[in-house]
Amino acid sequence: MLRLAVAAVALAVGAGTGPLVAPDPAHANTVRGLQWYLDFLKIPQAHKITKGKGVTVAVIDSGVDATLPDLRGQILPGKGVGNATAPDGRRDDDKEKAHGTAMSGIIASRAGGGAMRHLGIAPEARILPVALGQPFDSGDVSEGIRWAADAGADVINLSVGADAPPTPAEVAAVRYALDKDVVLVSSAGNRKQGARGVGSPANIPGVIAVTGLAKGGGYFAESVGGPEAVLAAPMEEIISPRPKSVSHNGYGLGSGTSDAAAITSGVAALVRARYPDLDAANVVNRLIRTARDRG
Repeated sequence: MLRLAVAAVALAVGAGTGPLVAPDPAHANTVRGLQWYLDFLKIPQAHKITKGKGVTVAVIDSGVDATLPDLRGQILPGKGVGNATAPDGRRDDDKEKAHGTAMSGIIASRAGGGAMRHLGIAPEARILPVALGQPFDSGDVSEGIRWAADAGADVINLSVGADAPPTPAEVAAVRYALDKDVVLVSSAGNRKQGARGVGSPANIPGVIAVTGLAKGGGYFAESVGGPEAVLAAPMEEIISPRPKSVSHNGYGLGSGTSDAAAITSGVAALVRARYPDLDAANVVNRLIRTARDRG
């Protein structure tokens, strides 16, 4: 099933609110205007209920540039695994796209109230960076998952993966995190990068495997699909903050299931903040049961 993750619906079911109507989108020549997915998912209405306060989202990726204005004060001390250059994860080893920084911004940018600043899905959540060395392998991912679970992550975002079956170490690491009441979210994979089906770690049972939607709400052709898919979220032309070293204006556009996974991790953070007594399995169940079935 292809299901559409809609944040406000997932939150409003238990909050006693009535039907929600998305506001008119902002002007497209602003950063906020390019964040079309916020209105599409009714995130402004969801923010009237929760903004993710008290929730920690681990981002297992290339590290996070903690100096970005949109992320200042949001990045906790983390960890570097493998050959990562920052022992606390607060440096981005991806010199081309700053992938980990971008995913963290999608999840938790604070915006500062301006139309030219980036607003995250859960702007009051905190990011726990787990930096993977470049290139990384499945062993680094497994180590990162275990460390994040031990460090108190409520949600783990895995916008990384391989077009391959999971290794025993990855399966064991996911089980370890699930036993510690963590919600795990992973990108399913992109066809333009050669993926043929839902890759690892997204294809491990218990992980929310996220496929992609186009701006119109339909399936985005560059996303892989498969029976392991759990939710779909926007992936087309998603704007995110980047260091000036990779983007002269501090922002970039991406179209990938990495972005869709980060959006879904932000939604999971909103639910965990609104319902702190809800265990991870029931957070996942809530997201699935309140999603819109698109066939």
